[in-house]
Amino acid sequence: MCRSLQLTCIAVAALIAVDARAANVFWQGGADILTASNYSDGVSTNLAPQTLDLLFLGNSGTITHSVSGITEFQKVRIGQDLASPGGVGPATLTVNNGAQLLLSSPGGTLNASVIIGNGSGVAGSGVDGTLIIDGAGSKVTSAQLVQIGFGDKSTASATVKITNGGSLVTTTGNINLGERNAVGSGVPGHLEISDAASSITITAASASLNVGVRATSTYLQSDGTVSVGGITIGQNSANNSSMTINGGTLSTKTNGVILVGTNSNQNSSLSVGGTAVLNLGSNITVGDTTAKNPSLTVSGNADINIPGTASAGNIFIGRGTSSGASFTMTGGTIDLGNHFLMGTATSPGATGIVGTQSGGTITTTNNFVLADSFGASTYSLSGTGAINANGLVIVGRQSATAQMDQTGGSVTAILGVNVGNAQNATTTLWGTGTYNVSAGTITTGLTGGTTTTLSIAPQGTGTFRVIGDDATIKVNANMAVNAPVGGQGTLAYRLETGDLLSMIDVSGTATFNSGSILWFDTSLAAPTQTTYDLLTAATITDSGITKNFPVNWDYRIVSGGNGQILQAFQSVSPGLPGDFNNDNKVDASDYATWRKNEVANAALPNDNSVGNQAARYTLWRANFGNPPGAGASLQGAQVPEPASFLLALIGASALMGIRRR
Repeated sequence: MCRSLQLTCIAVAALIAVDARAANVFWQGGADILTASNYSDGVSTNLAPQTLDLLFLGNSGTITHSVSGITEFQKVRIGQDLASPGGVGPATLTVNNGAQLLLSSPGGTLNASVIIGNGSGVAGSGVDGTLIIDGAGSKVTSAQLVQIGFGDKSTASATVKITNGGSLVTTTGNINLGERNAVGSGVPGHLEISDAASSITITAASASLNVGVRATSTYLQSDGTVSVGGITIGQNSANNSSMTINGGTLSTKTNGVILVGTNSNQNSSLSVGGTAVLNLGSNITVGDTTAKNPSLTVSGNADINIPGTASAGNIFIGRGTSSGASFTMTGGTIDLGNHFLMGTATSPGATGIVGTQSGGTITTTNNFVLADSFGASTYSLSGTGAINANGLVIVGRQSATAQMDQTGGSVTAILGVNVGNAQNATTTLWGTGTYNVSAGTITTGLTGGTTTTLSIAPQGTGTFRVIGDDATIKVNANMAVNAPVGGQGTLAYRLETGDLLSMIDVSGTATFNSGSILWFDTSLAAPTQTTYDLLTAATITDSGITKNFPVNWDYRIVSGGNGQILQAFQSVSPGLPGDFNNDNKVDASDYATWRKNEVANAALPNDNSVGNQAARYTLWRANFGNPPGAGASLQGAQVPEPASFLLALIGASALMGIRRR
């Protein structure tokens, strides 16, 4: 009995010694289960892996792990080209049938617990690796970093697929796609998750999902639940990296930022569509440092929610000195606890920032800002796109230039719309803004309000332009053009062929401060009537409007509408087109008037506001001799070109002089 007990003790001691081996063991090739006796440590062959071993899977191995319960190792490399005994080559590991694989890295001695698609650390190294986690309960848990692509070979590939209820968990480290080893630019990484029961979890709040660290990488989520600390898409040389979310739920921890494009990265993107839901703890930033052409696209029925705190709840498009940052929205909803901001807070700012919205709804608790402090920005709103700002809509803020082109959709700004502004009342770093509206609706303020909810150049330079007659513009409370100090505000109306003009409806007072410009623009279409209603308000105050009107047109304030109406009207009946000297005939003297005006190119009587010298000559030539008989003796068979006609005039003058003598 004692002998039997002694043998048992010896066997247990031997087992403990084997478990403590912590060796590098290499897959010998072929298809088998993960725990098979199919490893070599460089000395012995046909070894079974032990708990503390580091598993190197290569040699074109096809490996499965289907054993129920938890199986633990220190680390696993799937696909590797290290200088090892017979282990070099790609590999595929499938964890299924509810099996659980724990990569423990005890004591935190290893910086990565899982590496898929690995290189040896020399230039041009890296092989393919694939990890498939398939089925309910199937799970891979990594105590440290998960590297999906780690080497220096752009033609290699590292792929992780999670489906049918599988899950991937990291407890302390990141999930990195497209990393590199000591040299080179990395191995491309790809992460896919599908099925509603599938999941990815990064437990540590400070750990992130990084898509494209050094090599172009992709993330595709069609369903499932993902929870991570934060997300970066496209760093360094990982150009064209992308994150596409078409279903399921993705959440970031408190202070978890989504950053698209940084560190000179180019063309990286975040696309959120389908039925995807994003619940984020901090901000989305598109374009940082010197990134080029990063983008955010929202479509379908996607739902993005970012609750607000003092520093969270924002979407930033174009930060740092990035260039070409873009935002596109065709559907879905975005709910922000703070601001939607295009532009940057520091000089010299980002460049080429573009927003396009043809559908979907953006709701901000605070402001919607185009060109935030620095960074020229443009935004096009059309179709069914909707912007609902519980604060201000600001176009051109502090040292920045911005343009809003609204050809449809709706804008609702509870605190108002500012076109051309500054950060505060004391700065002289004024912004420049232009708001063009040709269709859709604009509603500012709340019914019964008493504040100014449409401000054109409250500080800075601002132009609000109404184009045609397809827009509805409702200003609850008051409207002001041109601040008393520091502003240059323009209210412009542009005629389109066959159109009237949309009238701005102000429930309170419309104030035009001294120097305000009122522009009646007929450069694209001639007036078809003698009066146009431009604006109605309870009271219209004119403290010194500077008008920019075509010849024979003026403005006036009359009773009507909400109390008063601002009108453009034809002050002098039109004469003959081309009668530039207003003598009721189109003849050679009008040509002389045209010639005298050639350099200055100022407006002329009866020039139909065509806008340039060549068009005025064409107008005169087409009407030469009107009314019939006027100038006929000079006209002859046809009207000559300007140069020859001028010579003809000189010759005719000389002949007249000879005859008199």
